[in-house]
Amino acid sequence: MALDLENTVVPQSRSYQMDPLLFAGFLRGMIMRLVLFGPVIIAVIWFLDGRVSPRRNVFDFIFLPFILAVVGYQSIKRERAKWDSLLLEFRDGSLVRKLSDYPALEVSPSEVATITESSHGITIRIDSRLKTLFVNAGLLDYEDFRRQVVAWAPGKMVPSTTSVRSLLGAAAAILWCASIVGGPLYLIHTPHRELVLPLGLGLTVGMAATILYNWRSPNSPISIRYTVWILLLLPLMAMCLRLY
Repeated sequence: MALDLENTVVPQSRSYQMDPLLFAGFLRGMIMRLVLFGPVIIAVIWFLDGRVSPRRNVFDFIFLPFILAVVGYQSIKRERAKWDSLLLEFRDGSLVRKLSDYPALEVSPSEVATITESSHGITIRIDSRLKTLFVNAGLLDYEDFRRQVVAWAPGKMVPSTTSVRSLLGAAAAILWCASIVGGPLYLIHTPHRELVLPLGLGLTVGMAATILYNWRSPNSPISIRYTVWILLLLPLMAMCLRLY
């Protein structure tokens, strides 16, 4: 889409919010993804759990589906709150994002590495990975916002592509998230007791490093900054059960 940048003026103060009427469509897509991927996650965990403990137990049939249902419900509530509270504002030459339960994010044009667009919205990639900003296409006056962004950071819009690096990064993130649950299960059921201590310590250190790395990210909710440390109890409890 060609833009007339010469006639586009970035306002000193201009605010944008999400369109409340479009949340229903976003919710349907989210529920479909949960319905599709939920059984896949359960099947993968069942398979891995069955490799070390062929006997099925209460965790497999009751607690695991219950945990996934609770996580899905909480995810929907969180996305609803984000949709209703998002405020984007061009102010004093910077783009400011305000979002309930998240730190304020302020981006200047000089910080922008690239701007890409897909059918879902605009991604503004910052020099710091932790400050990447995604703006959903459900924004009120989305086309106007798009024009302002391009004029605000000229020359930064590039074609949206899927690189091998991004695919590898996404795969690594999925595997790491799976190890948070699968790792402690393996520690509990593995017949190789000599691996429990080194693997448990490695998993604990890795989880702590991940939490610390994302601690100050404006894309991490403020409310979970302390409660997320509870995850460290999973490998620690697994080690205690096997070693004592």
